[in-house]
Amino acid sequence: MSTLDRTRLRLAGDAARFDAPLEVNRRATPQFWRGNDVQFELGVFNNGELQSVANLASVTVEIKALGASGSAPAASTAALMAKTVLAGALDNSLDQASWDDGSKQHALIAFTAAESAIAAGARWLTIYATTTDTTPRTITLCAGPIKVLESGAGFPSDPPDEINTYPTLAVADARYLQTAPSGGNFRFKSGNIIQVFNPDTNLYHDVFVKVVGGVPTLMTADTGEA
Repeated sequence: MSTLDRTRLRLAGDAARFDAPLEVNRRATPQFWRGNDVQFELGVFNNGELQSVANLASVTVEIKALGASGSAPAASTAALMAKTVLAGALDNSLDQASWDDGSKQHALIAFTAAESAIAAGARWLTIYATTTDTTPRTITLCAGPIKVLESGAGFPSDPPDEINTYPTLAVADARYLQTAPSGGNFRFKSGNIIQVFNPDTNLYHDVFVKVVGGVPTLMTADTGEA
């Protein structure tokens, strides 16, 4: 009888095919509970034939937010989860029998519960390899949708980025105060009254605005208010 360890996502990465990856055991889109330990078990294939990984320097798993309309994200999009294993961690003894019975894989890439605690939802999975060539080659082994599910257990996800940003007073003044003809600054007071700052007196003065023929006209009425 086996014991529980991590959620297993067993994927055949076929460099010659462009279909979205399917989890081998379920024949369905890969998915996992967020905030749980999960491992990706990868077999490297080319047009359905198991390959040697002797010429691979590394294998990388990346999960990113979807691009526009559920498409693949841009390469510059930051990864929500990412991990790389190097050649020393790859198992080139994998054969078809051990792949079929689930006992071996070319690459096992594991994420802790904390590392998988990203927001639930549809995401994009990419698994790619780099070769040991003098000029390394990048080979995408599989790419497509992956589902991150919410179970209500485990680690909380990171809070979303703050969407309300507030400028400093200096930035707000520079952005919103309009330069007056006299070289001072306007600021709004109430109703049809604005205030103009006079740098000579260091005071703000009330100015009444009257609309004449659809054009705002300043009607000066200094009050000497600070």
